[in-house]
Amino acid sequence: MDKDINLPGIKSNAGLSVKVLRSRSDLKAHCSQWDEFVEKNGSDIYFTVDWLQTWLEFYGANSEIYCFLIYSDHQVVAAVPLGVDKLGFGPFSIRLARLLGAYGTIAVFNLAISPGFEKQVLESVTEYLTEANCCDCISMSPLSGQSGFSQFLASEQAQSGHAWKMEISNIGLHTLFELPESYDQYLGSLGKSKGKKIRYEERLLSKNFDVVNRAIDGPEANEYFNTFVELHTKLWNEQGKLGHFGDWPQSLEFNRALIRKFSLKGKVKFYELSTDGRPLSIGYSYEFGKTSHNRLTARDTDPKLKKFGLGRLGYVKILQLLIEEGKRIEETGPGHYDYKVSIGGKEYQMMRLLIARNSVLSKAKTKIYQKLYDGLNFLYYRVWFLKISPKIFKTNAPLWSFWIRAKL
Repeated sequence: MDKDINLPGIKSNAGLSVKVLRSRSDLKAHCSQWDEFVEKNGSDIYFTVDWLQTWLEFYGANSEIYCFLIYSDHQVVAAVPLGVDKLGFGPFSIRLARLLGAYGTIAVFNLAISPGFEKQVLESVTEYLTEANCCDCISMSPLSGQSGFSQFLASEQAQSGHAWKMEISNIGLHTLFELPESYDQYLGSLGKSKGKKIRYEERLLSKNFDVVNRAIDGPEANEYFNTFVELHTKLWNEQGKLGHFGDWPQSLEFNRALIRKFSLKGKVKFYELSTDGRPLSIGYSYEFGKTSHNRLTARDTDPKLKKFGLGRLGYVKILQLLIEEGKRIEETGPGHYDYKVSIGGKEYQMMRLLIARNSVLSKAKTKIYQKLYDGLNFLYYRVWFLKISPKIFKTNAPLWSFWIRAKL
């Protein structure tokens, strides 16, 4: 059941009120209002009700739901979805609140908070979760360094005037493409030599093949997902790796469920560069407002195609279609990729906000949990999964579910 609250000490001059949605049915009941604000705010498809409902079905069954709709003068100024889990290592367990969708899949977040309300919203959420519901810690991560909320966190205002302990850290890079109005403008922005090289590769590919560059959406996207999975998995298997759908538990079923929902609304697309019905490269994306969220890519590994640079050129052809569709941002997820930077991608820091409850015990438990998780991340992921396991086994086992769920 949803709950209306008015918290003392956090009202703006115009007045601030909070509605807390505590179930999937509450979210569904407020779907129109929630999604309308998320899109209007320029936030992510990852915060839409369809996405949250699907993620909860696959990864959040044991999470307590706390989705905050926050109003000023009866107008929504924030929509912040959080889930609370009890996590930890024996006596060092904590009640941890995280953004829904923060683990189990790849995403970078741009919070849906109206400019100017960041501090009040942060205080509202923190007070409700740490004081009224005794959470030891709140984690908001990974946050896009390009977002307004991350810029607020870097300000002096964010770091003063509260009782609880707040820690802000950089946790890696993510890449965005800021798209111009025309493909020619895009190529021109790369510089004369790079633009000329791409034009040459386009002509070389067209000279050797009858090339089609197209977007696939609607009902066709449901069946086409199988084509994408096959190409993506083959690419990684040839490198002795499982690929996304092998590495991440339940990811195949999760993505299939997402596609079933979003294909009905025309919000999921596959961008295919092909010849005679044979896919040469494919991009898998979700469309939301003026933003495209690229989830994964794949390409044909035939050695005869290597000279065409399909990894780089295939992505450029995705950007061409996005520009023609009127998109202005291509968000490509976490990680550093040289080829994305080489074709105009801009890298931003991802950020993590940790807030510990204002008690000696909660602060101590949070610090211990953080140290234990950092140790687990180093030993399991960086040492075992990335370095040792590939040398011992022909292919890695899927990622450990405990490591995924323990993520701060």
